[in-house]
Amino acid sequence: MAASEHAHEVCKNGVTGSVGSDGKTLPTDRVAKWGRAAGLEDYVIIGAQNDLHAVMDLILEDNTKNLINGYLKYSAVATCPLNETSNAVVIYLAENVIGNTQAAQHIAKLKMIRTPLNA
Repeated sequence: MAASEHAHEVCKNGVTGSVGSDGKTLPTDRVAKWGRAAGLEDYVIIGAQNDLHAVMDLILEDNTKNLINGYLKYSAVATCPLNETSNAVVIYLAENVIGNTQAAQHIAKLKMIRTPLNA
């Protein structure tokens, strides 16, 4: 949910990194709205074809220390379209995550509207 909010800000306000358009909002601030995350790392990839290509770009650029370190066990990926051919992709990784009541309610709503993979 925090990664989704971050991606939205990237596409709406032109943010290109971790800091929000207000000049002070950080990923930890975004996560705090939904709970807590220990060992939080984030990636903002601008101009990716899709989320898979964003991860491939990180690997090809040898920027994978946080993707493969074994400590960051939780992830969130969010995308938003920049134009017809490219997207912004935001990836959050954490060692541990504890959601709050607001997060639980949001997840429950998402589960009610999701489409099963075999539908």
